[in-house]
Amino acid sequence: MSSLSVIVNGQPQSIDSETRPTHLFQSDSDVVVCKINGELRDLWTDLKDGDHVESVSIDSPEGLAVLRHSTAQDRKSTRLNSSHGYIS
Repeated sequence: MSSLSVIVNGQPQSIDSETRPTHLFQSDSDVVVCKINGELRDLWTDLKDGDHVESVSIDSPEGLAVLRHSTAQDRKSTRLNSSHGYIS
């Protein structure tokens, strides 16, 4: 397998090309999303050589916004499904 050179929270790292941000931050349960090259991205986003990856924790304004958005989407989905008889 090939490797990538990335910057993770300001620190250079060499990682396997199959590594995703979720693997980089797996020991920190407060991380809910990440920034790749300054843009909010899902923790399962593919990484490329030279990417700058930053963790975004749930207690940050961006992390809280993502949590609220996800919760709103889940609630909307549950309401839609229950109105069609999919959820008892």
